[in-house]
Amino acid sequence: MAVASEQRLPTQSAPKPPLLARIVGVRTNYQAKQALWGYVFALPWIIGLLVFWGGPIVASAYFSFTNYEIIGNTRWLGMANYVRAFTKDPLFWPSLGRTFTFAIFYVPAAVGGALLLASMLNQKLKGTNIYRTVFFVPHLIPAVALAVLWTYLLQPRFGPINMFLRDLGIDNPPNWLTSRDSALYSVILINVWAAVGGNTMLIF
Repeated sequence: MAVASEQRLPTQSAPKPPLLARIVGVRTNYQAKQALWGYVFALPWIIGLLVFWGGPIVASAYFSFTNYEIIGNTRWLGMANYVRAFTKDPLFWPSLGRTFTFAIFYVPAAVGGALLLASMLNQKLKGTNIYRTVFFVPHLIPAVALAVLWTYLLQPRFGPINMFLRDLGIDNPPNWLTSRDSALYSVILINVWAAVGGNTMLIF
């Protein structure tokens, strides 16, 4: 009896994705083009991030090791500036403490407030689009306009907030932005108000 010899069929490997698809990490040219357009639209923001954030961070790190002046010769000092800041500068530790205070209050309030508002917007209430717009508007206000607005609102004598407090019978309302006791917390409040709307839209 003849025994048929089994022939093994050659295995065919899957075709390689096109070059463009391999570059952006997808399988087809269509997906590659879609991803490429995403990078194109994100490019201005990335360039702005590198120029206006990355550049100053690198420059600040370099300048911290020198005696840099706008006019004059720059001389390398090594760790001398850091030694002086940690051991001789009376303002360093209080400034660092205020920075930590700002972060401790600002981060939970900005993130927690955004989570709360996003959960409310997910309840499919009437007028959700209106609420979404109202919450997002503060995020769109330029920083300069924001500073002018809140400086007016918190003006000690004629600001609307203190005038309202006087109408409630509070004779000596706080000097929000000029008092050492309240200035930091006023700045935290302003920053939280400006950030919550944008964070809400990211979560929502």
